[in-house]
Amino acid sequence: MGLHSNITNALERAFAGPLADAVKPFTGVHIVRSFIDPVTEEGRVETVEYKGQGVFDNFDLTVVDGVNIEASDQQLIALASQCERQPEVGDKINGYEVKAIQIDPANVSYTALLRRI
Repeated sequence: MGLHSNITNALERAFAGPLADAVKPFTGVHIVRSFIDPVTEEGRVETVEYKGQGVFDNFDLTVVDGVNIEASDQQLIALASQCERQPEVGDKINGYEVKAIQIDPANVSYTALLRRI
């Protein structure tokens, strides 16, 4: 087993075990804008819905600066193996908009900054 598999298995066990009561399902919506006609300024907008589960948490007060991270922002930590799609900036998740997304170096989990819509 490689490092990626070891980390994924350990986190999946933690999500199913000690963190099970904190893990919540979520639904994300990604908006895809297709070609826009420059003359009519019309185009198609498609939405892609995806599901996953993760831990929603408040940010520590020491990192809240009122500009980049507001007091009402949420942090979502989700396992890549339990998400149908990687969240992107601008996606909508459970009434929040993804403002920033960070992927760990092993590509095992996503950490998203969410702001209430």
